[in-house]
Amino acid sequence: ELPQDVTDSIGAGITVQRMQPPGIFNKDPTLDKVFKGFHLTLLMIWHLYVMMPLSSHMLVQIPPSVPTLPICIIYAYMSNTKIILDWHNLGASLLALTLGKRHNMVWVMTMIERFFGMWAHKHLVVSKRMGDYLQARLNISPKNIQLVYDRPSGRFRPLGETKRKECEELLAQKYPELDQAIKKRSENGTAILVSSTSWTPDEDFDIVLQAFQAYDWIPKEWSIVVTGKGPLKDFYIEKFEE
Repeated sequence: ELPQDVTDSIGAGITVQRMQPPGIFNKDPTLDKVFKGFHLTLLMIWHLYVMMPLSSHMLVQIPPSVPTLPICIIYAYMSNTKIILDWHNLGASLLALTLGKRHNMVWVMTMIERFFGMWAHKHLVVSKRMGDYLQARLNISPKNIQLVYDRPSGRFRPLGETKRKECEELLAQKYPELDQAIKKRSENGTAILVSSTSWTPDEDFDIVLQAFQAYDWIPKEWSIVVTGKGPLKDFYIEKFEE
């Protein structure tokens, strides 16, 4: 569900298209990525050219880069749409975590990002380093790059005591596993840390473990709530239990 301020400004012009391909070749990462790429290509072509109305601008988040980037750039050229790329990471860097930096598919992904990325109208980046990369490798002019730090909006702010208790009661009802942590917080001030992650190598959750080790002198009990699913989930559960 979208925030109220977004729906108020856009109105009924919001269309949500779910395009998550199934994982079939789970034992072969390379073959699985090829299949998902082919599946997504067909879905994106269908939705862009048939289901969705024409628009003046298109905002595309990167990653994923393939097949998203080539398809959207070609579509933008054919439909006279200005495309804005929102760079959160490099698809090639994420792929290298799974296949290794020297894998042929990583090189192909790098070339695709460099070639098609340079044709976008504007670029949004979440770090200065990403902006420097686009200038150096894609030859993007600095005036077409806008740095927008990835941080919460003003809607996220501390709750008052009454609202906090109401929120805790709702969470305890919806997620029974949180009930004990919330009770401990009420009884002895147990701190609750909430985080989300995709449990992938690029999100180094060891930082959290190191932080707890650095502050282990604080006489305070902690409850950690982590959401998400991914390949390293079981690995970090064991580390937290240790």
